[in-house]
Amino acid sequence: VKLKKIDDVFDKVIQGTGVIISKSGYLITNSHVINEASLIKIQLGEITLNASVIFNDIENDIALLALQSDG
Repeated sequence: VKLKKIDDVFDKVIQGTGVIISKSGYLITNSHVINEASLIKIQLGEITLNASVIFNDIENDIALLALQSDG
């Protein structure tokens, strides 16, 4: 899974990776990948989905995200 973090303050895109951990659309990544993001996009092959932050532990550098479906 490829992640893109869009930062409105510095108008830049930061990329990282993550792992899907459930059929419900939850995935884990490092906190520094998504920290302070205004928008998180997840790329699964040809498909791109938005994701929301469920949990972000900056001290331990881990975050839990949820994929958002279009409908």
